[in-house]
Amino acid sequence: MPASRISVLTFNVWNTDHLAERTPALQDFFTRFDADIICLQEVRPETLALFDKFLVTSHSRISEQKDEPGWMCEGNIYYRHDMFSVMEFGAFDVGMSAKKSLRRQWWANLKLISTGQKIHVSTVHYTWEGHADECLTGVSPRVEYTHATLSFLLQHLPQVDAMVFCGDFNDRYHPRRILQGVNLVDTFSQLGLPMQSTWPTPTWNWTEDARGGVDFVCDWIFTCPRVKTLSAQIVKHAFKGVNPSDHFPLLSVLELKENAAALPTPPQLTN
Repeated sequence: MPASRISVLTFNVWNTDHLAERTPALQDFFTRFDADIICLQEVRPETLALFDKFLVTSHSRISEQKDEPGWMCEGNIYYRHDMFSVMEFGAFDVGMSAKKSLRRQWWANLKLISTGQKIHVSTVHYTWEGHADECLTGVSPRVEYTHATLSFLLQHLPQVDAMVFCGDFNDRYHPRRILQGVNLVDTFSQLGLPMQSTWPTPTWNWTEDARGGVDFVCDWIFTCPRVKTLSAQIVKHAFKGVNPSDHFPLLSVLELKENAAALPTPPQLTN
């Protein structure tokens, strides 16, 4: 089986904050950076309606599901419909539902039409470090969330040819440490590139808490050993001086290695 190349984008699109001001920048962005797979966080029905217009000729997304309404108001996955077909999809609760959150790990198994290769794609948005519970306890829930995510990924890994996991982790250290322990490596590390801040963007450099208004590395794309990263970048896009979100998106070009076969399950971390 020949190697296949795909582009993957992850983007926290900042729900509907300042949406009227951001719409021209969002349209310009998706016109220029219409990656093959687009993983989104903080979506809302209004933003999805916009993106559907921008991407209608090239992409489809997971449609609204009555049993998981968060597909319309938390996370979603767009894919180029002439390249991929959806085999199955779902939402996995990593533990945030206990806080009455609709946030899940949104996932889809996509089949690359040209080769038949099966790619597991998922996206998350973990709770931020300024959450009241974390401020009270001093304990990061993202460690627990990442271990739940990891268990879920390891269940799926043997059944697919490749895996891509991305999102807004609100954490520069622990998720990366835990995932790299089983050879799920972020695209910047694969290329030996330094990671730079992804929040906030210059236009929307605001915060409700001045202690949080600093450059923060929180958005990542991870892949498995069957995937080779060819490029990784933070897209510092602006249209007429306006950034499309308060987060910078990440874009990577990936190569699914030749003769990809079902992956063995790596050993589970013990701590």
